[in-house]
Amino acid sequence: MVKMYLDKGFKKEELWKTRSCYGTMKKECGNCKTCFRKAVAFINNDIFNPELFEQKIDFRKFMQQTIDKKRKGEIKDTKEAMKRIGII
Repeated sequence: MVKMYLDKGFKKEELWKTRSCYGTMKKECGNCKTCFRKAVAFINNDIFNPELFEQKIDFRKFMQQTIDKKRKGEIKDTKEAMKRIGII
């Protein structure tokens, strides 16, 4: 969805204003699954901004959860994001 949005010419700053977090903080928490998914989508579309999140996202933790639940599409996207930011 992020790629489609950007391909239509919309600005990344508008995506940065969106909220998907389960937390109640001013910024997105960085510790829930939706924050993780959002970070992966932003990284894979070259618009990641760590300032959007209260805390650093633990990619290894969420990757393990993704593997444990056998979410193949998510595994591929997560591995790509982790490579882009130099974790693997």
